Amino acid sequence: MKTLLLLMLTLFAPPRSSIFSIGELFELPGHQAVITDTAFSPDGQTVLSCDVNGNAFLWDAQTGARKGALAEPGVSFNRVAFSRDGKLAAVVGKGFVGLLDPKAGAWVKKFPPVDGVVFTAVAIADDASLLALGGSDAYVRFLDVATGELRDFAQHEWPLQDVKFLEGDRLLLSGDPTSVVLWNAATGAEVRRYVDTAAGTLPGVFWMTRVAFSDDGTSVIASSGNDAVVFNLATQELTQRLVGHEDEVVQVRLTGDRKEAITASRDHTTRFWSVDSGQELASAASLDLSFASALSVSPRGDRFVFASEELDIFGGLMRTALGVWTIKRNQ
Repeated sequence: MKTLLLLMLTLFAPPRSSIFSIGELFELPGHQAVITDTAFSPDGQTVLSCDVNGNAFLWDAQTGARKGALAEPGVSFNRVAFSRDGKLAAVVGKGFVGLLDPKAGAWVKKFPPVDGVVFTAVAIADDASLLALGGSDAYVRFLDVATGELRDFAQHEWPLQDVKFLEGDRLLLSGDPTSVVLWNAATGAEVRRYVDTAAGTLPGVFWMTRVAFSDDGTSVIASSGNDAVVFNLATQELTQRLVGHEDEVVQVRLTGDRKEAITASRDHTTRFWSVDSGQELASAASLDLSFASALSVSPRGDRFVFASEELDIFGGLMRTALGVWTIKRNQ
């Protein structure tokens, strides 16, 4: 197996009762630095990835062929996101915000640098007039695409992990390690605080290492220590606690229908779960000391993109890898 991930299914076999299995399809070679985020286009045909050296690549999700490459020397990229219709994509990082055309593989617009702010989350409004930007300084900001005007919108207690527009851009969902909040996008008023770990909204969870919203914004999956939890925002109920990893869970995602979840941990395993039962359906383990740096799931939930890095004892990057994996329902 060529990929650095070296996920060996035989070393970490799924439960015998499982009808699912995980297998590698192909690598996506090109990144030479730590990969910080990946995303599938809404139609599942394209993958966008970015790294800390200011490189962003577009890939054919069916063949692995590279469809485009963009670079911003001296900039560190952190997050990527597609618009709901897939016609635009955003890349953000340290003081950087850019919009690109995924079909052409070219920048549509690069906005003036924002000194002192590291953008850690991004979402594109359905009408493409606004970008919602989450920052390491705990602020949510709106960026007017036409004018480039950047304004403060709301403030959290901690750096933002995810943001998402809802209901025709009328509402905005945002999450940090201790809270998930729904806002009126027009007025900035807080509509509802879905999660407040200090108030005990999630039993036994005081700090969420990773927060990710479902595609439709009705659920959130978060990692806390060695576990992951799924919370239904509509019913305000803890849906499931996913237990089984032996070290910190660092990447989490829900499938498009919210029926399954994928988690990656510092125990060098990636696991596929049933949200309804909490049962582990399939899993894979790494032979090396690599760790998961990015994870995204296709809209149909049948594939995922997994980025892994291996560091030396001094914290220097030794190898990086990006691969597309399939989640198969066995006959």
